[in-house]
Amino acid sequence: MVFREYVNDISPYLKEVGYFGLAGKQLAIFEGEPQYNQNIQTVYELDIEILSEVEQEQLKKGIKIDSKQTYEEVIDVFRHQVPSEEVHGESD
Repeated sequence: MVFREYVNDISPYLKEVGYFGLAGKQLAIFEGEPQYNQNIQTVYELDIEILSEVEQEQLKKGIKIDSKQTYEEVIDVFRHQVPSEEVHGESD
């Protein structure tokens, strides 16, 4: 028999070394602080111009991912900072 337990959490490794930060104009997850450029995963593109100076500074320094709650909160806050694409209608 094989028993499995489903744990609704992020990985212990991500909790240990993970940081949110900026990779160009993209929200990314880094191994260690973003200044060391160890990008693990790009989450999505951000509209940098609409971020407050405080938010930009936080992302430059890195936001430590110490729990699933922190992970979800950061994703939720910055999800609304995704650039919108202009839609152009057909011209007659």
